[in-house]
Amino acid sequence: MKGLPKITISLSTPICLAAFCVIYGLGYISSIVLSVTVHELGHIAAIYLSRGKISEITIRPFGAVIKRAERGTSYFSDIFIALSGPLANIFSFILCMNFSFSEAFASASLILAIINLIPARPLDGYCAVKAFALLFFSPNTSEKICRAISLTVLSAIWIFTVYTVIFAKFNLSLLIMTTLLICEAVISRKEII
Repeated sequence: MKGLPKITISLSTPICLAAFCVIYGLGYISSIVLSVTVHELGHIAAIYLSRGKISEITIRPFGAVIKRAERGTSYFSDIFIALSGPLANIFSFILCMNFSFSEAFASASLILAIINLIPARPLDGYCAVKAFALLFFSPNTSEKICRAISLTVLSAIWIFTVYTVIFAKFNLSLLIMTTLLICEAVISRKEII
């Protein structure tokens, strides 16, 4: 159909979801998939509300990459689009808590919102900070500012995580995620919204 975005599913998506279902159970993974779906639908709705168009959606194990057909939106719209996913998760968390809906879905939504608000590439917080910086600075200066913010925040989280792993016998999930985000911030130069 003309006008609809191309939707692809990465090969790792069904493999990862099957593995996580075996490890954590279908109920827990269903809550995560539902919260990710709400998150991505928040972005999609914001893109269309901002009169943008989507050319392609690539579904990954715990999220999606949404490519816009053009960059015709304002920086304020870009901030709105970046924050719409976490806001959709916060809204769903509030609804769940007020109507005693699934506690696992509420928790997954809140955690997803908090993680995505971290101003580190490729997360939504980074995209919002980048669009805000572009209001005042050139693209080159904005990129340098955002990379510095990203590395500073991730370094602080990484140090805290190492401390908790060593002294509190905390699991390694946050350490692995933070390390991967630091690698992404250092290596990647691709823009993702």
